[in-house]
Amino acid sequence: MRKVFPFQPLLLLFFLSPLCYSTFAQSGSPDDSASYYFALNNTISYFYTNSASVCTCLNGKEYIPSPYSFSEGSPFFLAPEPRDGSLVYDNVFYSAVHLLYDELQDNLVFVDANHRVMLLDEKVARFSILGHQFVNIGQQEPTKEGNPAGYLQILYEGNVMMLKKEEKKIRELGSFSAEDRVRVIDTRPVYYLKKGDHFFKMEGKQSFFEVWGEYQKEIAAFIKHNRIKFKRELDTDYARVTAFCDHLHSR
Repeated sequence: MRKVFPFQPLLLLFFLSPLCYSTFAQSGSPDDSASYYFALNNTISYFYTNSASVCTCLNGKEYIPSPYSFSEGSPFFLAPEPRDGSLVYDNVFYSAVHLLYDELQDNLVFVDANHRVMLLDEKVARFSILGHQFVNIGQQEPTKEGNPAGYLQILYEGNVMMLKKEEKKIRELGSFSAEDRVRVIDTRPVYYLKKGDHFFKMEGKQSFFEVWGEYQKEIAAFIKHNRIKFKRELDTDYARVTAFCDHLHSR
């Protein structure tokens, strides 16, 4: 059975509330509940970030990685080792934490010296790893057929969002015995544009024409002038064209 790492917020708040109220009293009236809870949230975040181990504050499950080894590809984003990042978990912001993103299982893992905790999806709003930003779409939008789900990387964020999902699947190469079976991970990037309440799957420049048909000439000229091919630098290309279209639409 997977272990659950508990968090007891009431006990923590008992000790933190006086500090929070002191912080708040310097800036506003306690009648302003929004300001009060903003100060409270910042105080809790500061406590978590500066604790010797944040693990006791992040409830989740024991992380169980894939039992297979792979001759090609990796289950993880960037690297199999935890990297510096930040996290919004259960409405609290944590900075300077070590995170591991298992893209194969779509699990976010908090790592410290003694634990590897698989964080609960429903509590994760956003996170970053080495400056790469991710959002939990399940936390932002109700599940709809055809919409992406889980954690998506943010390539551009303005009035619209350009998002990327790395879909990873295990492929087994033919073998007569299970012991000698070779497994590889195939990775396929899928791009989505979030405009208002709608998600559009993006597949090159034609998708931009379909979303912003009134600006087709301007978009085509921008793509041609900047020699955007949607081949080698896909992340950059999608982000640049999205930023241009966002600017056109909002001017």
